[in-house]
Amino acid sequence: VFQASMAGLRWLERLGVKAAAAVGHSVGEITALCWADSISERDALDLVTTRGRIMAELGAPGTGMLSLAAAPAAVIDLIAGTDLVVAADNGPSRVVAGPLDDIERVAERARSAGVVAHRLRVSHAFHSPAVAAAEPAFATYLEGVPIGPPRRRIISTIDGRELTPAKNVRRMLTFQVTGPVHFREAAQRMAAECGLLVEVGPGRSLTSLAGEITDVPVVALDAGAESSEALCRAAGALFAAGAATDLTTLSNGRFHRPFDLWRDPEFLVNPCESAPEVPVLPTGAPEEEPATANQAGTRSGGNVAEVVCRLVAEALELEDK
Repeated sequence: VFQASMAGLRWLERLGVKAAAAVGHSVGEITALCWADSISERDALDLVTTRGRIMAELGAPGTGMLSLAAAPAAVIDLIAGTDLVVAADNGPSRVVAGPLDDIERVAERARSAGVVAHRLRVSHAFHSPAVAAAEPAFATYLEGVPIGPPRRRIISTIDGRELTPAKNVRRMLTFQVTGPVHFREAAQRMAAECGLLVEVGPGRSLTSLAGEITDVPVVALDAGAESSEALCRAAGALFAAGAATDLTTLSNGRFHRPFDLWRDPEFLVNPCESAPEVPVLPTGAPEEEPATANQAGTRSGGNVAEVVCRLVAEALELEDK
């Protein structure tokens, strides 16, 4: 996800896009810090890798996450009496995390209440106390990572507010391990200042969420996809919004021929695809019976062999001897 997101950021940079701010969902917070020159790309990649390894090794087994398409109050009622906690506020849905037994119990409650529930394909209950054991090890690792104040605006999903230079980034990243993701609040703050939102990473999950949270148009790059359709759509939206004024970079390095839109087109005719002209007999004309080989030979003044030779010679344009 991180590498695809960085590729998307480089693509936007080639278009000359200057974003007003960035919002990172969960591990996307590290991508946003890299974009803001708070951390180098090399260190950010190591940070993402180490973060995942520490949580996988120290996170409590037998835990998971469940998405519930319900309002905050309804979600609190659904998880009442369990060890589940709200791990993310995504706007139209909330993600809860905790023991798998409680996940199954709440999923059944949701189905009975007519609430759409979706089990996330994750190995642990991230952003919950289930990975609390990873916090000390992660905090120790962060002490050796060069992290400076952001040079571009970040609206953090760790607390839903702007990440100012006065905030301790290492402490916030450590808290994020067990703390909830405030995506709804961060997206609303960002949409209040922007005319277009662009999802930089792979897929379209955040595009769907942001589209229900705000009234601002949202497009996805779907970085890493086999098709370039999403990239072209995003480029068109950025051009229409005035964020990208020159799209020639999209075709730079590609072979192409100059094309004059106002030139009269000229088309080549393939003789192999043309139907031959067939003579039409006059209406009512009597049809002659085909002559036999002997008759043809007699009319031509020779036997059958001589007639055949003569016809072949004419077809091959040989001299008549």
